[in-house]
Amino acid sequence: MKPPNSFRFGEWEVRLLDTTPRIVVIEPTTRCNFKCIHCFRNEMGEEFKDMEYDFFLNLVDSIRGLGIKRITFTGWGEPTIHPRILDMVAEARRVASEIVLNTNGSTLLRIAEDLVNIGVDELLVSIDSPDIATYSKIRVGGELSIIAKGLLKLRELRLKKGYVKPAVSVIFTINTLNYSDVVAVAEFSRRAGVNRVIYNNFIPTSRKLEGLACYTSSKCSREVSKLIGEVSRLSMDGTLAVQATYRTVKSYFFCPYIDNSAVYVARDGWVSPCMFFAHSWTPTLYGIERAVRRVVFGNVCRESLLDIWRKREYVLFRFLVRARQMPSCLDCELAPYCTYTLSNQHDCLGNSPSCASCPYARNLAFCPV
Repeated sequence: MKPPNSFRFGEWEVRLLDTTPRIVVIEPTTRCNFKCIHCFRNEMGEEFKDMEYDFFLNLVDSIRGLGIKRITFTGWGEPTIHPRILDMVAEARRVASEIVLNTNGSTLLRIAEDLVNIGVDELLVSIDSPDIATYSKIRVGGELSIIAKGLLKLRELRLKKGYVKPAVSVIFTINTLNYSDVVAVAEFSRRAGVNRVIYNNFIPTSRKLEGLACYTSSKCSREVSKLIGEVSRLSMDGTLAVQATYRTVKSYFFCPYIDNSAVYVARDGWVSPCMFFAHSWTPTLYGIERAVRRVVFGNVCRESLLDIWRKREYVLFRFLVRARQMPSCLDCELAPYCTYTLSNQHDCLGNSPSCASCPYARNLAFCPV
């Protein structure tokens, strides 16, 4: 299906090109072997299941020849507990220039050598504290010692084989329980051979958890800024890269999906514009609970990914996001009294769906694309 040749935008006529996605984000499963206190899955009203392997193979076949730059395995579950994850990664390696795997690290000790041999380009590993007790409170069900051993094994394998890949990034999600570990996790990462530390914000999945959000506390935010500044100075020797999300809403707006021509394929085949809209859930931001409803443009079980990508409604949605035709709910003084901001279904500019309250586009949270 081809998109419309053009459409009118104000006094301009916008001509559309036959584009293809550059990044395909695949959700192998919605199951997980952890129960982290900040996980979106805690608010999901769905049955947790794996993507069927035959369906995955059909998906890979459908994107062969599209010039896909990157395939990222992530999602609302732990990708590495899918029974065929190594086969999936190997198949993806055949059709994409880069392979990225997001993981909690629980299986890394077992699969590290396979990931190196397959040629994975980057691993994103979530570690929310280098302290065993704090880690266990946040990442319930996980064992820090096992993750640490997996990282060390990966470092050893890369040194032994003379490989620089996979590059390893540690994602540290800041909350009021672990913010004092900001410097310690950087030191832990350096010892483990990690290439980059990403400091992320905790996004509350319910009102009762909002007290854990550091960015809502001026005292916590000031302390975190000071600690990240210290880490940045320590990293100036070039051995560890540092990346951090904002702790206040700024004018910045950059959608990691739309602006990178990325698309999200959920484990059941439904295609969403991003991870934020891939399932229904209820985040709480700055005291306002918002109902995020799942947004889909088609299902790759019934039509090709390219046909879905070029659907008129999907093309127009991407254009409006790229043109920044969205209000800013997160710093709007009327937000506490506005009914539009209570969901992603509509906004005050007439968009449907709306990205007006997305924390990822405002760099309040890190988006693994």
